[in-house]
Amino acid sequence: MNIQSFRWISTIAILEPVIRSLFHKSIVVGMLKTHYRCSKLGNTPQEPDFVASLTLDTTPAIAEDVGRFVGKAGFSFNISSVFCHQKPIVKFVGDDKTNKACELGDILFVHLHRENGTVVHRNALLFQAKVSASQPCYIDSAGSAQLDLYSNRPVFTYSRGPFNGQERQIECDNRWKKDVCYMQIDPSEPFERKSGLSGMSDTFPIGSCLPCNKLEIDTDLANELIFFLIAKSGRPFDDYDVAQKTIGWSRVVWDLLEGAKSAKFRRKNAGISDAPRGPKDLSVAWDGVSVTSSRPSTNGGSSFLNDIPPNRDGTHENDFHGGVSLVMFESASTAEFREREFR
Repeated sequence: MNIQSFRWISTIAILEPVIRSLFHKSIVVGMLKTHYRCSKLGNTPQEPDFVASLTLDTTPAIAEDVGRFVGKAGFSFNISSVFCHQKPIVKFVGDDKTNKACELGDILFVHLHRENGTVVHRNALLFQAKVSASQPCYIDSAGSAQLDLYSNRPVFTYSRGPFNGQERQIECDNRWKKDVCYMQIDPSEPFERKSGLSGMSDTFPIGSCLPCNKLEIDTDLANELIFFLIAKSGRPFDDYDVAQKTIGWSRVVWDLLEGAKSAKFRRKNAGISDAPRGPKDLSVAWDGVSVTSSRPSTNGGSSFLNDIPPNRDGTHENDFHGGVSLVMFESASTAEFREREFR
């Protein structure tokens, strides 16, 4: 993160205990809502249910609570999120990778920071969700391709959609240790003694793990998101025009942003309500549902989702055939604070 973002980093560092508590509270509330909804339907919560709740239930509370605190320091803080049920499938390239395919991921976190209306920092962190109450948790044979993708970083191609057959690679860069990770979700009921929702000290429902056959929680998700907001985790990505000249990390992030926006566009274009009721599989019914939480202060520019360039035909609807869920944080110095700085 460059010098223009120093005041933002300093503010989050000072407020870290408070913001971490707010993140934790919102994550727990979202998980509790998942258990409640599924119990009413007679279902056991599955991975997509937890990802949907993390994407849609936790974000409004985070935006409101965190925005209130950073607003006093002269920043706006907004969140946009989109849930995608159908994930993009990728196939590995190379003679030794024949028939090896997997999901690209489950949920992408993006942070955009603006100063004077100009984007000065972009950061992204991609997670694959893994539901297990065990710690450590082991990757079985069914997950070996995903582990290979995150650990060895092979060249891959999309197997469907507008990028079908196009090569990409999440290339290694030793400067960024946490660009792709596993998200371990504890599915235990709240009343279980060892549940991450029990409320006991040092318990949490979702942890972050580095890619490894033996997954061990490195930190809880609330703490990981603090690191993410101050660029201690995640990985920067280039602007759109620069990214289009590569097949690497930046291009992959923009692909996923386009997929999330397309899911949102298709749902709106079809006239489907953003509040599904009744279906047994809520994660399917919520495909393409989006939430935008904005505080009253200006964010110094338009929403990042609105900045994603359209297709060549001028539309955003591209039959993407899957995308990862998206949670996008947008922060910016407010105009009012900048005026006070220069008086």
